[in-house]
Amino acid sequence: RGGHRRGVAGRAGDLDPAAPRRGGRGPGLTPAGDDVLAGLLLVARAVWGPDREGRLRAVASAVSSTEPAEAFLRWAARGQSVAPAHDWLVAVGAGGHPGAGDPAARDAERRLTAVGASSGRCLLTGMRAGLAQLPRLETQMARAGTEPGL
Repeated sequence: RGGHRRGVAGRAGDLDPAAPRRGGRGPGLTPAGDDVLAGLLLVARAVWGPDREGRLRAVASAVSSTEPAEAFLRWAARGQSVAPAHDWLVAVGAGGHPGAGDPAARDAERRLTAVGASSGRCLLTGMRAGLAQLPRLETQMARAGTEPGL
C-alpha cells in the first residue's frame, strides 16, 4: 500500500481505479456501488470544473452495470443529478453543515436520503467521500434556475 490510505475515492483521489472496484456492485436498479461512484463523480465535476469532464465521462463509461445505473453515472460525470444532491452541495459549499443545525443542509440531506431504497444514502456517501478525499482544483458550482434554457 505504500503508506497511502485507500478511501472510497481510491488512492489520492484517483477515480480511474475506483470505478471498476465500485461500479456494478450491489443489488437494485442502480447498485449501491454505482450510487457511491455517482456521488464521487458529481463532486469531482463540481470541484474540478468542465475541463475535466471528458476524464470523468471516461471513468463513468468504464463501468459495466444496469442501463439506468450507467446513465446515472454519465449524468453525474456531466454534473447532473437529482435536485436534493445539488441542494446539498450548494448548502455545504456555502458553509452549511447538517450536523450543526444548518436548516438548508439538513433539509437537503433528508430529501436526498429519502431517494430510492438506498440510492440517496449511497449517493450522499459518495458525495461526502468526494469532498473529503478528492484533490481540489478549481471550484465551480452552479445551481440551474427554474427557467427553461438554464
